[in-house]
Amino acid sequence: MSELNNTNTQCMYVVVRFMPFAETREFANVGVVVIAPKLGLYEFKLAPKSFKMGKPRWCYLSPCD
Repeated sequence: MSELNNTNTQCMYVVVRFMPFAETREFANVGVVVIAPKLGLYEFKLAPKSFKMGKPRWCYLSPCD
């Protein structure tokens, strides 16, 4: 994501959700995908496999303005 540092670039993002049981409609946000078309940038960040709810192990990326 270093290409986005100190730039005013429009981008799109989506949060990746994990829903183990669709009938309960409970989910956990486990990642984010960021796309900056003008830069040709496509990046993603997923929580580690050992991710535990209540103990954030990585910071979420903020949406681009």
